[in-house]
Amino acid sequence: MKSCNDINQELNLGVSKWTVWRALKEDPNITRAVMRPAPRLTNVHKAIARCDEVVEVANGAWLPAAHDSTTGRRW
Repeated sequence: MKSCNDINQELNLGVSKWTVWRALKEDPNITRAVMRPAPRLTNVHKAIARCDEVVEVANGAWLPAAHDSTTGRRW
């Protein structure tokens, strides 16, 4: 689904978004559709993401860039 601004820029029309909107509104072959809502993240999704992050840190896959793992000193 594209906005009137997107259509105007893609086709390089050089008109205002309201002109595009009126043209689309007057055309009987073009109908508007209501966007379906995207599913929201549940608490379970968030908990799983946090667990994956903890596992990565525990496995040593993530270390701060300014950290020397051999001596434990920060640069």
